[in-house]
Amino acid sequence: MKRFILFPVAFLLTTVTFSQVDSSAQVKLTRKFKNLLPEGYIVIDSAQSDFNGDKLKDVALVLEYAGDKNYEFDSSRAIYILKNTGKGYIINAKCFSAILSKGDGGVHGDPYDGISFKKNVLKINHFGGSAWKWTDSYVFRYQHNNWELIGTCGDSFWVLDACESNTIGNYGRNFVDVNFSTKRMHVIKRDKCTLIKDEWTSFTSFPKVTLNDFYINGDYLSSVK
Repeated sequence: MKRFILFPVAFLLTTVTFSQVDSSAQVKLTRKFKNLLPEGYIVIDSAQSDFNGDKLKDVALVLEYAGDKNYEFDSSRAIYILKNTGKGYIINAKCFSAILSKGDGGVHGDPYDGISFKKNVLKINHFGGSAWKWTDSYVFRYQHNNWELIGTCGDSFWVLDACESNTIGNYGRNFVDVNFSTKRMHVIKRDKCTLIKDEWTSFTSFPKVTLNDFYINGDYLSSVK
């Protein structure tokens, strides 16, 4: 499967990560927001933040379809952002193509690695692989009355061999870190023990992507110039 493997740059790595909710909390959250969730979906993870500065806690929910017996392996997943109005919650954003299913992790297992939600920044993490490990993250910020993609970064690296250096992934590595806010990109490529590239570049043109329209396997880098 084609993969868009990316991480956010350093200043975005200070967000707080939330663990997947336990079964009892999962049931409570699913019941609490039942009227806002698509039929057949349950809550598997959640995080809270005040994304619009009104001093009310908003909610990000990661959902999984539980409407058939195979849902634990290849079921559809979604992310919903619910805005707290003070009188209840309304759907602020949603996407059914931003979270990989459990079966997409291969031998590693479930590739979903949590979300973080701090102020108006939402980060989605994945991790997987065997001999070649990979990670990818996508960062969205609430701005211009929408959730816009502002950072992507991915890393893939070989773990069965090593060189003299203790650098992670030093035997083979492909790393791309893009920050759409600063318009900077960091690329690292290593073939076995040989460093092929380690450079920062700037760009002026990039795709405008919102969470509602985001596709995790989309080729957004081809539009960066």
